[in-house]
Amino acid sequence: MPLIETYNLSKRYGDILALNNLCFKLEEGESLALLGRNGAGKTTTMKLILELIRPTSGTIKVIGRDHRDHNLRREIGYLPEEPALPMYAKAKNALLYYGMLLGLDRKTRNRRVDELLHRMGLYEDRNRMLNEYSRGMQQRVAFAQAIIGEPKILILDEPTAGLDPIWRKEIRSIIKEMTNSGCAALISSHILAEIELECDRAIIIDKGNTIKEGKIDELISVGRQYSVVVSEFKRGLITGIEKIGKVIEIDGNKLRIELKPGYSPQDIIEIVNKKKVDIVSISIFKVALEDIFSELVKEKK
Repeated sequence: MPLIETYNLSKRYGDILALNNLCFKLEEGESLALLGRNGAGKTTTMKLILELIRPTSGTIKVIGRDHRDHNLRREIGYLPEEPALPMYAKAKNALLYYGMLLGLDRKTRNRRVDELLHRMGLYEDRNRMLNEYSRGMQQRVAFAQAIIGEPKILILDEPTAGLDPIWRKEIRSIIKEMTNSGCAALISSHILAEIELECDRAIIIDKGNTIKEGKIDELISVGRQYSVVVSEFKRGLITGIEKIGKVIEIDGNKLRIELKPGYSPQDIIEIVNKKKVDIVSISIFKVALEDIFSELVKEKK
């Protein structure tokens, strides 16, 4: 069963159409990225799901129920782009308070807070005020409050903002652990290289409209192009390959080949072997998600 479903979801602010007929499903164990420029509609989508704002039209279901069901709040962990932490509270007390708001009993609250303080590398500083924390430490507390209730759904707006590479990797690892256990994650981030590592699918939106949707691997794969590394470059190799496709780029012993319809990588292997050359590797040619995003937005303009 999908954990989040939206149908023709739209939101207007006066004459401004912030979101236009957005439709998607987020399944158990899946991580979905919302990508777009500032003002594209990403945060609006998250706030609509959380009922922080109301849609102009369309419907939202969360775990099969109307998203306005207040009992769903305990099933969702939310990290906003700019977390409003209680800066004059100690880190441990702040997390205990968040656990209490979720209705966790005292024993569970204490257990989860200790677990998360250790996991977030904050246990030794647990009794310091949050206003004494660095930006990265505050972000780790904000992430901890989003997962303290072990939610079925994560809604994360720029989850690794302000973190160094080590902690960005750790946060990605935690998200992966949770989705492997059946949790679903809806993530917005401007760090597109991280989206490639942590998300299964992506929806690219611009000015409220969906301009592309699909699995990450499919989005970054370019048609029928392959990257082929050969043991040595021999004369006549290109002539043979051009019978089944087009050589787009040559970089030393590395070739980028686009196959004609009806041919497969096995045909590349056979042609190369006929020239008594070994193939070191062959893989689908991929481009960075950031480049795909830039091209799609340019086309939309």
